[in-house]
Amino acid sequence: MNVGVGVGRPTKCLCGFKGGGSMEITLTAPEKFVLRETLEKAINDMLMEIANTDHRKMREALKEREELLKTILEKLPADGDHAA
Repeated sequence: MNVGVGVGRPTKCLCGFKGGGSMEITLTAPEKFVLRETLEKAINDMLMEIANTDHRKMREALKEREELLKTILEKLPADGDHAA
């Protein structure tokens, strides 16, 4: 499976990364399963962290990171491949 990760629009500076370019990787079914599972856990963890953060700027940065994680997850095909 090939996964193309491209930048369709300019992004805000996040952790020193300003976006640009694209990347393509080939994943086996088990690798795709683990990546999807990892992204879903990271998003859930991020939601808890956002809910427990009082500092406005930090919460905004966490929300931006959550959106990036969701964008990556949406680019993964949602077929029924499972780790064997």
